[in-house]
Amino acid sequence: MSAPLLLGPHGLLELAESGGQDKNPVCALGRRYALQACARFLDLHGSGRAALALLGRRAGRVADACLNIFRNDVDNKAGLNALYCMLNALEVPNVPLPADALGDELLRELKLRHSRLTAGQSSALHKVLAVLADARAARGAVQGQGAFGLVPELRTRLLGTLEREANSSKPTLELVAGLLEACAVMLRRHADQFNEEELCRLYNVASSIALVEVGASRLGPRRAALRLFQDHAFVFRRFFATEAQKSLKEMEAKAAGEVRIPDSSLLGKMLASTAAPQADVAAAGRGMLDAVLRALSDGVLSDLGETAQKAPATRKRPLEDDLEVQDLPPEAAVVRGWYPHFLEMVQSSNSTRLTGARCLGALVPAVARLEGAAVVLEFLEVILDAAEAAALPAGLEEEEAEEDAETAAGSTSTAPPSGSPPTRLTPSALPELAEALARAIPAVSRWLTGTQWLRLLSVGVQLLRGFGRAFTKKRPLVARAVSKLLGVFRGCSHEREDSCGLRSPASRCKCTTRA
Repeated sequence: MSAPLLLGPHGLLELAESGGQDKNPVCALGRRYALQACARFLDLHGSGRAALALLGRRAGRVADACLNIFRNDVDNKAGLNALYCMLNALEVPNVPLPADALGDELLRELKLRHSRLTAGQSSALHKVLAVLADARAARGAVQGQGAFGLVPELRTRLLGTLEREANSSKPTLELVAGLLEACAVMLRRHADQFNEEELCRLYNVASSIALVEVGASRLGPRRAALRLFQDHAFVFRRFFATEAQKSLKEMEAKAAGEVRIPDSSLLGKMLASTAAPQADVAAAGRGMLDAVLRALSDGVLSDLGETAQKAPATRKRPLEDDLEVQDLPPEAAVVRGWYPHFLEMVQSSNSTRLTGARCLGALVPAVARLEGAAVVLEFLEVILDAAEAAALPAGLEEEEAEEDAETAAGSTSTAPPSGSPPTRLTPSALPELAEALARAIPAVSRWLTGTQWLRLLSVGVQLLRGFGRAFTKKRPLVARAVSKLLGVFRGCSHEREDSCGLRSPASRCKCTTRA
C-alpha cells in the first residue's frame, strides 16, 4: 500500500508537485515532509517487490516530478528532498532509467542556478548527476552503448568546485562531503576518463581532508574522503607510493628497534586515522589503510606481470626465490620499506599488534614475490602463535575478567605501569587474525611441509571453535572472517591434493562444476 500512496497516480509525490507555488508555511512544511517520506521509502524499501513493480511502470514519471519540484517549488528544502527522492530512485537496481534528456536538464539547472543553490541542493545535484552517469555506463556496458555525453563536463565541474571549496577559508562542509561522494561514484566506471593531472588534483584534495585531524563539526568531509580512498585505492596507488617514498629515508635513518614512525609521514597519518576517537571515522580509517596496502601489493604484482589471484605453480618450488627484477615499480620500494615496520608492530607487546597483523596480511602477496617465501613463513609463524594463544578457552575467561574489571572501575581508568607484563591478544582479535591468515596462506601454501600444514589446520580448528565461544556483537565481521578462512583452507587443500596426485579427474570436474 505504501508505494502507490507515495509514488502512484495522485500520490504524495504528485500532490507535492502540484502545490509547489503555495507559500503558506504549513503547506510548504507538508510538501517537505511528503517528499522526505518518499525519499525515505525508496531508501529503505526501493528494492521491494511492490516498489520495483511500480517504478518499472513509473520511473520516468517519478524522475520528471522530482525535477519539476526542484525547479519550481518555492521552498528550498522541498527542492532538496525532491533531489534525494530522485537520487534514491536512480539507485534502485533493475529499474528502467529515465530519458537521456534528464541529464541535460539537470546539468542545465546546475549551470543556471549554481550561485543560488544551497549547499545541500548543490551537493545532492552533483550526486544525482554522478549516479545517473554511473547507471548509464552500467547499462551501456551491457547493451554496447557509448559513454554518457555529460561525463567530461560533469568531471570538470566536480573537480573545480571541490578544489574551490576545499581551498576556501570557510568551506561549506556539506558541499565538500557531497562532492567527494559524487567523485567516488564517478570513479566506479569512469576512472579511465580521468587523466593523470585530474587524478593528482583529486588525490591532493582528498588526502588533505582524509588524513588531517579535525573537530567533531568537520567529520562529514573526512568520512567521505576516507571512503573514497577505501573504494578506489588502486586508482591512486602511484600517488600513495610517490608520497610514501619521501618518508622512507627518514624511517630508515631511525635507530634500530624503534617502532614509532614520523607523524607527518603518509603511514603515520594513516595509522593515526585508525585510532580516531569517533568509531565510524576509525573504521573508515582502518578500511582506507587496508585498501591502500592491498592496492600497493596488487600494483607490485600487476607491474611484475602477475595478478593477486594467480595460483602458485607447484609447492615443490624452492623455498627462496632469487628473482632479479629490473626497474621495480615505485610500489615495490614502499612495500619493502613498510613490511619490517609492520613485522615489528606484530612482535611488540602493545596494542599495535593487531594493526600490524592486518597490515602484514595485506602486503603478503607482494612480499612473497619480492623477498621470497621465507619472510612470509616467518610472519605466518608469528600469526599462528598469536592465534593459538587467543583461541584458547582461557583467553575468553581473561577477556571477560578484563571487561568486569573495567566495569567495576567505572569511568576512572589508569594506564598500566611500565613494568607490567604484556597482555596477550584476547578472543576479540580472532577475526583480524583469521583475515591475516587467509591472506598469508595462499602465498606460501606450496612451501609448507606436512608438519606445518597440520599445525595450520589445528590452529584453524581452534579459531573456528573460538568463534563459537566468543562474539555476539560483531557477527558480520566474524562471518566474513570464517568464510574467507574456510575458503582458503578448501582451495589450498585441493591444490596440495592436485600436486600430489591424490584427486581423480572426475572429482576435479565435480568441484569445478560446484564452483
